[in-house]
Amino acid sequence: MSPFGKLFWGFLIVFIDIRIGGFDILIDLVGYVLIVIGLGELQHRNRLFGRARPYATVLLVLSAFDLFTRTPYGGSGVGLFGSPGLAVAFIVALLFVNVMLVFFVCRGIGEMARERGAAELADLSITRWQFFLGTQIASTVLLVIAFSGGDPTALALASMIASLVAALLIAGLLRRADKTLYPRGA
Repeated sequence: MSPFGKLFWGFLIVFIDIRIGGFDILIDLVGYVLIVIGLGELQHRNRLFGRARPYATVLLVLSAFDLFTRTPYGGSGVGLFGSPGLAVAFIVALLFVNVMLVFFVCRGIGEMARERGAAELADLSITRWQFFLGTQIASTVLLVIAFSGGDPTALALASMIASLVAALLIAGLLRRADKTLYPRGA
């Protein structure tokens, strides 16, 4: 599997959250392992993939921690944090790490594409990044509203759908980068 293929499958596993009885069927830990490995293989082709790797590593560690400290349903919803404020702060910090990871991956694809004369792919990496950022900011604002006692139900549903679309667009970008930038056998 090519490095972009590893990124594609890693991001897909992380983005798609299917739970049965509170257990994540597609374990994020596996996705982040693929992402870290793929970024490690790409970092010699573009420095930005090397800059993305520490963010992926942080998410790998946090997903391992989450996997082994998950509490069963029926709790307060704030888990290990003890207060909604700390839970929101953690989620915002996690959002920042995710956004930086996607930022460096999209920038790396954009730079590689420009170097190889694939201007359309380079432009696509920018628009996909901007859409991803916009959906993440909107989701964070809705989360803060929800924790402060608001009722953002309809907006939350729209935000979830937009976030899923953004995730799938990033996965599509990775698939296209794989076909365009990573020659088979290299």
